[in-house]
Amino acid sequence: MSASLATAKGLAAEFSAELKDHAYGLGSFTEPQPLNNNSDNNSNDNSNDNSNDNSDDNGDNDGHGTASQRIQAGASAVLLEGDQVTIALDASGYTVTSVSSEDRNRFVGATFESFTGLLSAISPAFNDAMHRQLSEKLVQAMAADTRLVPDSPAQEE
Repeated sequence: MSASLATAKGLAAEFSAELKDHAYGLGSFTEPQPLNNNSDNNSNDNSNDNSNDNSDDNGDNDGHGTASQRIQAGASAVLLEGDQVTIALDASGYTVTSVSSEDRNRFVGATFESFTGLLSAISPAFNDAMHRQLSEKLVQAMAADTRLVPDSPAQEE
């Protein structure tokens, strides 16, 4: 994990960039916020900024800490279908934490390696929007590349 992703603020910045990159396939979204998941629910988290200390209370040195110490950022998004989804980002990936539709309840608790993967799984309208955008970009690239335009017969003589 890069140094910027080792903090909740770094995760929030990464999450924000992903939301903006995928805005074409979302109805709307909130800016991600760092989440404080300390087991004592103490919001004054200034005393334990030990980015280089990756050991948890169990002696494990996996960089993720215990569940009560997990570094996370969270945001909400409205899918193109109109359903709201709440997502958390941590070292494991993007996890669906709640949905507003019973049709998507099966995704609550599911973790995805990428934001694109999460949206592709839960939103058919996102898939349609992504394919439209990719097709438009391909057409634009082809139109801009004169090597792809065949010579007219009059020019070949």
